[in-house]
Amino acid sequence: MIGKRNMFLFYFSITLAIASSALYHFTAKSTPSHVNFTVSLLVTYAVAFVVTLVGFFFFPATNGVLAELKQLNWATIGLAIAIVGIEFGFLLTYR
Repeated sequence: MIGKRNMFLFYFSITLAIASSALYHFTAKSTPSHVNFTVSLLVTYAVAFVVTLVGFFFFPATNGVLAELKQLNWATIGLAIAIVGIEFGFLLTYR
């Protein structure tokens, strides 16, 4: 049987994904069309970087950052390229 903590994390994760997806599309549609979309994404990623740094304090790397970086593979770069492609695509679509 799944414990209460695991059930909470399960439902929290799904709720976070759904709420974030809705917020993403709402804000992407609300981005001013006269603003260069690459500048908008630069600001978006700067804010995302700060939010991720704050999150790092809640979920620290147990082996240290360098050890964690050494364990990364091509998927991290692929995910970054995919995210940028998705965001470029939606920002251009919503214009």
